[in-house]
Amino acid sequence: MSVLRVHLFGGVRVERDSVEGDLHLTRRVQELLAYLLLQPRTHPREVLADLLWGEQDASHARGCLSTTLWRLRRALADGGYADNLLVTTPAGEVGIDRGQGVWLDVATFESEARRVMRQSPNAANAADVAALEGALCLYTGDLLEGFYDDWALRERERMRSLYLSSLHYLLRYYQHHNDPARALACGASILDLDPLREDIHRAVIRLHLAAGQRTLALRQYDACRRLLAEELGIDPMPETQQLLPLLAQTDPPDPPGPPKDSARQVEALRDEVQLLSEILAELTHRLNRLVDEVERLSPSGSPHRPATPAPDPSRPSHRPKPQS
Repeated sequence: MSVLRVHLFGGVRVERDSVEGDLHLTRRVQELLAYLLLQPRTHPREVLADLLWGEQDASHARGCLSTTLWRLRRALADGGYADNLLVTTPAGEVGIDRGQGVWLDVATFESEARRVMRQSPNAANAADVAALEGALCLYTGDLLEGFYDDWALRERERMRSLYLSSLHYLLRYYQHHNDPARALACGASILDLDPLREDIHRAVIRLHLAAGQRTLALRQYDACRRLLAEELGIDPMPETQQLLPLLAQTDPPDPPGPPKDSARQVEALRDEVQLLSEILAELTHRLNRLVDEVERLSPSGSPHRPATPAPDPSRPSHRPKPQS
């Protein structure tokens, strides 16, 4: 028996077992098939008609649904799939039997991700991590790209959230197992999809610092600061700003060794000086804001300043004596 293999990540694609090439489906048939697969139960026809043809009157919507169901049934039959994949109940409800005859990339991805992430990243074993990485490979793009109905957008956001959570899980696993390269790769993948995740920026900064890559840590902090300012008009969170002293620390001098590429070294030093200058400017700005706040809250309208000490009569005065 042929297995219906459906991919919904990155669009809708149905593989054919016995014939080379994918099963050709119209856009409406793709949409109906995707909904029935993502909601594995039977649905009243009036609900499906309103969901997919809500802008039409009820009679026209029911007619469109009947035509689309007929086209889906015919496409499945032409592809050599079992007649009982598309189910109709005595009450007229419609669904797809997601049994042994159906493989769905979304279902495989979700079940594996949730199975592995039920345990702590510190307790996961290599087999579980390999299974999770294999599941992530199925995520070749956002769910149902090109479809913008409300139900599709909700499912797309749910799958994206699970994908990001899975990457964060792997980041923590590799961080725990002292594999900074793979942890950084996970962090970069998260920030590609969600660049405003400040917690991931902090994790990447700490990973660079742990690896002795202070220049890269500085660049990551600067990228985070710029993004937050440009997109949200805010400063980094206090948890992120607490990393500034670590970023501003001076590295110990390199031990004696063979001469390095001086041009490359000078360029790296210039980049680091520039980033440190920007951090110093930010710290100065924050200090000035604090001073302004103290002035505003001070009852006298000016900041409290230490009183000038009275002169000590026991010490000789250095004023010039008047001329006689």
